[in-house]
Amino acid sequence: MTAISTAILIIFAVMGIIYCVREITYFLYKNKNNCSIIIVTPLEGENQNAEFILRGAASRLRWFCRGGKDCILCLDCDMDEETENICKALCKEYGFIRMIKKTELIHLLNE
Repeated sequence: MTAISTAILIIFAVMGIIYCVREITYFLYKNKNNCSIIIVTPLEGENQNAEFILRGAASRLRWFCRGGKDCILCLDCDMDEETENICKALCKEYGFIRMIKKTELIHLLNE
């Protein structure tokens, strides 16, 4: 029984150290000025990896900057209904993901 509790304690200690190192690196590599990063992820048709793509983009955005007007644009390139529902759910979960159409992107780029 002591061996099991020791193993669990070691696992939690390692996880805590990893979390602390991750937060320290976030702090050290955070952009000091109020940056504005936009990541565009185009999704079309039936994309089974849409959730992984958007969550990966969210993770990348956290590495570059934590604050400011950062956002991820989920570009609707004629995606199917299931992929659209996944994108909408992730837009609700993360506050910085927006789903836009091609025409909206063209208007944003022209401004």
